Amino acid sequence: MLVPVIAVLLATGMGATAVLGGLDRVPDPPPAALGPGDTLDQGQFATRFLGTKFVAVPPANRFSEEKRFIDLMFKVTNLGAKTVPVGSPSPPGRRSSFFSFFGGSVLRTEPEIKSGSGGTGLVLTRGGVESRQLHPGVPATVVVRYELDEDARVPGTLVLHMGSFEMQERFPSKVAEWSSVMEEAGDKRYAPVVVAKVTLPVQRGEA
Repeated sequence: MLVPVIAVLLATGMGATAVLGGLDRVPDPPPAALGPGDTLDQGQFATRFLGTKFVAVPPANRFSEEKRFIDLMFKVTNLGAKTVPVGSPSPPGRRSSFFSFFGGSVLRTEPEIKSGSGGTGLVLTRGGVESRQLHPGVPATVVVRYELDEDARVPGTLVLHMGSFEMQERFPSKVAEWSSVMEEAGDKRYAPVVVAKVTLPVQRGEA
């Protein structure tokens, strides 16, 4: 899905003067500094940061091994008009690009989580049943789970770099849909705008 360059530039704080060839540019505001319990307006979603936890799952039998996870926990309300998949973030170490769903808005973690399989987004419903959908106007508990590599160390704190969404016209259909907010990154490339950095202590939890 391609977003018109002019839409990307306008989304990143470069005003019409800059787009039309002028010299005036309005710089982007710095990322918001947030923490546990804070809420971020992501355009398409209202997201409250519940915390992070480390979970160790004992072996199911003598032929299996312990599994270790880090869970990122959110309370997410879909502010759009359609039911959408929760999505998953880009694998650790891979540069984030355009994203379409909530999970993709977790652009990176600091420090990077060592997980060969990457993070998986899911919605916890009543009774512990897992879902993969976010319904309009319904607050949902979302967990992005990373299975740790065998040699991965558990950090004491994680900083989440978060992106956001805005309505943009698709080309050539001219249909407005939610899209990731991007900024120019040189070499005719674009990267997601980091709108917030969220500092969360990693708690010890139960499986």
